[in-house]
Amino acid sequence: MEALERMRQYTDEAFYIALIPDTSSSVENFFLENLRKYQAPGFIGWNIRNWGFVNWPDIEEFCYKENLKATLNVFKQNRGQIY
Repeated sequence: MEALERMRQYTDEAFYIALIPDTSSSVENFFLENLRKYQAPGFIGWNIRNWGFVNWPDIEEFCYKENLKATLNVFKQNRGQIY
């Protein structure tokens, strides 16, 4: 429930939220350095301001912090497949 509350502050403005199997710093760098500069053919005024991301490592860390055993079991069962 806390994860939902943390994301709720962005839901009014977020059009897309990507679930990424990489570190936050790597993804943030990609958003800022590559995606922001990309000009999509046929999309005038390309703007990623309303795009966001969350990554598997941060979700797993949150699950450890909150002792979400069932979700941690899913991570354990799928080790190497999620990220």
